[in-house]
Amino acid sequence: MKQPMKKYFRTGLVHFMAFPFAMSGEGPIVETVRTVLCDPYFEVVELTRMADAQAREQAAKLAREAGVGIAYGAQPQLLRSGDNLCDLDEAGRRRAVQRVLACVDEAYQMQAEGIAFLAGKYDPAKVEEHYQAMVRSTREICAYAAAKSDMAVNLEVFDTDVEKCSLIGPAALAKRFAQEIGSEFPRFGLMADLSHILQLRESFDENLDPIVPYLRHVHIANAVLTKGMLAFEPGRREALAVSVGQVDFSRLRDGVYTGAYQGTKDHLRDAKVSVTVTGGEVIEIRVLEGALANEKQHGEIRNGQSLDTLFTRVVEAGSLQVDTISGATISSKVHLKALENALAQARDSAAGGNP
Repeated sequence: MKQPMKKYFRTGLVHFMAFPFAMSGEGPIVETVRTVLCDPYFEVVELTRMADAQAREQAAKLAREAGVGIAYGAQPQLLRSGDNLCDLDEAGRRRAVQRVLACVDEAYQMQAEGIAFLAGKYDPAKVEEHYQAMVRSTREICAYAAAKSDMAVNLEVFDTDVEKCSLIGPAALAKRFAQEIGSEFPRFGLMADLSHILQLRESFDENLDPIVPYLRHVHIANAVLTKGMLAFEPGRREALAVSVGQVDFSRLRDGVYTGAYQGTKDHLRDAKVSVTVTGGEVIEIRVLEGALANEKQHGEIRNGQSLDTLFTRVVEAGSLQVDTISGATISSKVHLKALENALAQARDSAAGGNP
């Protein structure tokens, strides 16, 4: 490169990656945004949901005063909730769309230049069905955003089978998607992340050349695939695909119950938990077996959070439908599934005792 990078694009920072706690929407977000804005190198800051409307307003005001643009990333909200824009279940797809539309509202309030999201997980045998569901979702999001402002709408391209296991995905499918949506919504484009190219096992030319006409936003990042890593992907994908069901917490019989998650592809993520129910309420959850068993359940996994954090969310919500630990989705899901299997016994016992 003969010229400085800033000759070709504006440089920015993804705030919620530099400060991962911000993915939760809680914490000293305004203070850390101010830290970013004090660095004259950055011309754009990428933010995500903030639970506190006042914090949202303060962060946006600081960015405007600093002459720094705002981009909004809805990816953390979809990943934390597990909502899927290409879900074949219509209720699930609608839920994901509504989540992103709420993010569009927040982005609009902050006067963001654009918003980004990602496609969800998919069944490899039903790629076209998932693709059409994603088209419907994205059209709804683009139409909603266009009605509010001239905000750009970008789809971030992720891996298909390593980490996020996202439908889009391979360059050919990303190009097709951008052409189809872009023909109707000219403010739609693609976001590339350099670390995802390696995970897609495409060369930079294979990945970027086809989508250059639709490229609006780039994340400069890296990734390392260690030798033999892909051999464990079937088990990883299986765990990512785990669906955690509903349990009626109002109908639990007292006792101590155990439940487990056991993979069929490998057993690296197997987990076993016990749950104690007293007075119809869950009072203790312990991890008995697995990589995070015993004292390890109290230790930090990511961003100051442990399995205890996850279990506290479950108890406080009276539901298994809680946010997973950001950056530890698989660990969260397999332990929630083990907990579901344990609570199912308490529920079945209660049902058996109350015909």
